[in-house]
Amino acid sequence: MKYLLIALLCITATFRSVAQDDAAGQTLNAIVTVQVSGLDDALWAKVSARVAKEPNANVEYSCITTGIVVLRLQKLTVTEKADVMAIVKRMLLEAGVKGRIDFLDVHVEPGVGNRC
Repeated sequence: MKYLLIALLCITATFRSVAQDDAAGQTLNAIVTVQVSGLDDALWAKVSARVAKEPNANVEYSCITTGIVVLRLQKLTVTEKADVMAIVKRMLLEAGVKGRIDFLDVHVEPGVGNRC
């Protein structure tokens, strides 16, 4: 009986460590909608080029007239929505955005493939 109890404890500990390891490797996908003040053709070209440098990011939609840009980010190794916002803000600032960046929507979900 004593050995059975020890075996059950070992099995339980093994399952717990595997589950924790799996969660640590989880990635996130995000759809981020921002409004960039002062977006014109020249700035849009810079934003588009900067987003294209990211291997797991792409522009889903853009409208220069309203300054709306929708970005899709996949396989992010962050844990919080604020981290996603920081990544997007960094990309836009690196592209030369000097005006206001308003986050209209940030949808984050576990990295489960290629769906919106």
